[in-house]
Amino acid sequence: MQLCVKVAKDNTGFIRLWIDDTLIAEQSNTRTLPTSRDGLGNWGIGDYWNSVPYISDPNDDSQKWFFIDEVIIASDLPGYGAPTTVDSNGYPYIIPSLRVADLAA
Repeated sequence: MQLCVKVAKDNTGFIRLWIDDTLIAEQSNTRTLPTSRDGLGNWGIGDYWNSVPYISDPNDDSQKWFFIDEVIIASDLPGYGAPTTVDSNGYPYIIPSLRVADLAA
């Protein structure tokens, strides 16, 4: 799974979601930051939000598994390495076959 977020205080922001190399969801022309913020202070990956689990039955231990294999973060800010590949829509994205080890110097 790959998620791309353009951070914006106005309606130039967007969110895109890919599974493998298929774009399955896109929300464009949207604000992704409050107007009082200039950027993201932090971000996270998890199964809780405001002390509420993202599972239908918090007492069912079989629903409490959460695995992440690898995380790659890219930015188009100067000095960082933005993705150079594009999907079938021409959107920049990280090819699904790229692994963290491929980026090691």
